[in-house]
Amino acid sequence: MISRDFSDDYLSTVRMHLRPLRQSDDAALFLVTSDPEVMRFWDWPEHTSPTITTAFVAALLEEVAAGKAHYWAICLGRKGRVIGTSDLSEIDEHHRRAEVGFMVAREYWGKGYAFEAMHTVIEYAVRSIGIERFRHRHTREMNAPRCSSDALASCLRVRFAVMSSVVGSAAIAGCSGA
Repeated sequence: MISRDFSDDYLSTVRMHLRPLRQSDDAALFLVTSDPEVMRFWDWPEHTSPTITTAFVAALLEEVAAGKAHYWAICLGRKGRVIGTSDLSEIDEHHRRAEVGFMVAREYWGKGYAFEAMHTVIEYAVRSIGIERFRHRHTREMNAPRCSSDALASCLRVRFAVMSSVVGSAAIAGCSGA
């Protein structure tokens, strides 16, 4: 359980802004969650109606209210379009570990947005909460080739090792399931 309130935690990079997820983000996120290719790496099938995405966002916000997680909307610029989500979940402050994840609209794949979001969330978790170990969980189809999500976790592991020399010992472990 998280012992602090994340409701005002806004994170920014040069290209994007991560702000706390809102229920009103459901319409923008339906464009992401309804894409079968995006959802192939999640443990749910694509959303077939906006009602499913509305319930999905409500469930994420319940986790936040219960102190179990934090979800950010990934926005282009300060007031730009929502292109996905990034999260910090399964937070265990006692053992200083958490899970990190992301979902980005397919049209933004391969442009570094997921890396930027994840790097920003990890840096925030290290500096603000004292998290030292991270796990990245995603699913992929059986026998699928190595996916970009795996490559991102590997890249973050290398980058995070460099950053950890400044902020303390920290590591990210990538893990995938079927």
